[in-house]
Amino acid sequence: MQSLQLMSNDRARSKSGTIDRCLSPNLVRQIYLGLGWASWLMLLSRLLHLVPHDEAESEEYSLFQGFSTPILRISPILTSILALPPDLVELFIPHRHALTMRVRGGYGYHIVPFQYDAVGAVPLGREMPFVIIHSDEHTFEWVKGFISKLEQPILHVSDVPDSSATLRSRFNRGTLRRYAKAVYQWLEPEASRLDLLKLRSIITMKPDRFSRPTPLRSAQHFATLPNELALRSIGFKLATPNPLPTFAEMEGIPSVLDGDIYKRVIESADAVQSIRNQVLDTPSILGTPSLDLIVAAPALYKFHYVGTTRLPPADRALKEITKVARLVTRLSTIRNYLTPEEAPLFQTESSRHILATRNRELAAFATSVAIKAATRLVPTLRLPPAVNLIRNNLGMIGGCARGDNPHRTWKLERLAGRAVEKIESTVPTGYLPFLSGWDKGIKLYTDVPLEWMRIDGIPLAIRHKVSRIPCTPGNILNLQSIRNENIDIEVQHLAKVLVVRSFLPTEKQKLRNALESALIRNNLRELVTFVDISSVDGLIEALAQTEYSVLVFDGHGTHSEETDLGGLIIGGQPINVWSLRKHLNLPPIVLLSACDTHPIDASHASTANGLFAAGCTTVLATLMPVNAIYSARFIATILGALFQLATNQGDSFKLSWNELVTFALRKVYFDELDHRLAQVLGPPQGNMDKLPDASDLQYCEWRLGALEKKWKLRASSLKEFIARQFRYTECLNYIQMGNPELVNLCSPAYMTNWQERSALIEKNIYDS
Repeated sequence: MQSLQLMSNDRARSKSGTIDRCLSPNLVRQIYLGLGWASWLMLLSRLLHLVPHDEAESEEYSLFQGFSTPILRISPILTSILALPPDLVELFIPHRHALTMRVRGGYGYHIVPFQYDAVGAVPLGREMPFVIIHSDEHTFEWVKGFISKLEQPILHVSDVPDSSATLRSRFNRGTLRRYAKAVYQWLEPEASRLDLLKLRSIITMKPDRFSRPTPLRSAQHFATLPNELALRSIGFKLATPNPLPTFAEMEGIPSVLDGDIYKRVIESADAVQSIRNQVLDTPSILGTPSLDLIVAAPALYKFHYVGTTRLPPADRALKEITKVARLVTRLSTIRNYLTPEEAPLFQTESSRHILATRNRELAAFATSVAIKAATRLVPTLRLPPAVNLIRNNLGMIGGCARGDNPHRTWKLERLAGRAVEKIESTVPTGYLPFLSGWDKGIKLYTDVPLEWMRIDGIPLAIRHKVSRIPCTPGNILNLQSIRNENIDIEVQHLAKVLVVRSFLPTEKQKLRNALESALIRNNLRELVTFVDISSVDGLIEALAQTEYSVLVFDGHGTHSEETDLGGLIIGGQPINVWSLRKHLNLPPIVLLSACDTHPIDASHASTANGLFAAGCTTVLATLMPVNAIYSARFIATILGALFQLATNQGDSFKLSWNELVTFALRKVYFDELDHRLAQVLGPPQGNMDKLPDASDLQYCEWRLGALEKKWKLRASSLKEFIARQFRYTECLNYIQMGNPELVNLCSPAYMTNWQERSALIEKNIYDS
């Protein structure tokens, strides 16, 4: 391929005799943003960022959080990508419209890190014309050779000064605009007239002034980095930096109080929220945002907390390293200083290496969170490390749940209450306004059950639409963060629900048929396909036969205490899902009706994380052992809500999977609360009206009010009852993991309406 020559504006206009006869910029803006739907141009206009890395070091993982060496190395590249727009259209449309598209989920960053040997799966060609490939000193020569074999114009951005690449420090929006015109020139000979009209109507607009000032001063700290990068990604220029000292500045710096750090976190989150408020005040056909807040609490591998870093006392150097590792593990605050007693520990080269490794991990963590924050322009709250120091409490909860103590229920109530109190004690007061209210979309980056945290007396997972991305291993965290592709599924196709059932013939029939019986009672059995399996080959074959939208595993799960590996029991044997990740054809949605699929007290090597490695988008996982009968009813509640959408939501609707599972959680939670009140208070004192639909925006307030009326309780009394006698409930064993908000459930009428609207847009363009 000959080297790419980026055209100037004058040359672009003279290249085609028809380029000046395209749609006017104002008309394009009206079509593109007035209708509020961009799929007519999205495939043509998305910017695909490819970040290759050497596979040679891919089996080496960082000490505390489990990032592979290549992912740690490309973290600065990912940060630089966030200084650019996620889509070609954003290069040209007015800034206020770009804000609307970001906040309401119009498009997202498309970033694909890949190993050299996976280059065959990289999407290239005329259907994906705008490709930017990033390199550093380790990958430059490979990228240069790769591009030389292609006919497609590729924009090569590198840290290496070379005439064949754009230097990263000089890569800007102007470079992208020139590249867009060069791609248009490449597409012109073979593209359809309609596609050329679409692209030409965008690339010939007069670019809007995109840079905007903001009074926020950069703290240059990992705790505030996601908010700062989110603002920069949409064109806001931060004021003169006022940096907090970093942990690396160990000597001679004043102690920085944690309160100062959290104050800066709140300031940066407020800055993002104020921008969002300007957008949300204006109604849009794009609907409500799918994400409103990120809460991040970077964790470490489990064994760092439980003491397996104890080493033989004979090795003095090893003991010193261990002390340093334990110091990092036991931090309860985001400190930027070392005490006089701690400073000597970091005088050795190995100790400094440990500290540098942790800083690189935190940088990779903050950048991964920032990708999600920038894609939807949402504020991020960073929690103190102390939230992770409840590992002992979680261990006691897990041990109690798996035991046969006759007072198990009462003990779980007490242990869960203690864990919740510890979690809540770590949350800075200034964070609470972000968490208050109802029905916000909240993404958790955590390895502890923040879903249980109570906000105004109600668990976070019930008050809001909550999903979790695990912190360990770091590579899974990074993978889930860069996934921003929406998946739209027609509800009529969601009848393609596959239940893979695996029980031994010797097990009780009531157990084996629990889910099927629950579906029969809810008139759902004929809408679900059951496949009984007794081997791994049976699982692989069942998933390969038909394209399903939802997979339910109905059986047993395990997490070995000896190996600390999770698995599903198939044919009576534990199967490590991680070992099957290259062989499973998974649908986007997986529901696990099995025990311990992401245990509250176990390691990162859980069944749920293995399924993410195999390619699914979202998993409903379990934190502890679950009762088979209860689990069957809960899964049936979710599937019942799924199949009733067309009736309850009207003819034309779009709903995220995150919302649907939250509706089911809320219904079951308040049903359990009603049952617990009956156990403690006896027969009800009043009547309760007919239950509202769980999708009602006022559902939670209505249920609380109905319970107050039914039991003749004051609001304060009911709140106190929940706080003291309803701290543990079975439904909170189920957590949404991954990116359920990216899976949209759409009615056929909704899809038809948008297809007709798309056709109308294309006709207007073509006719013009």
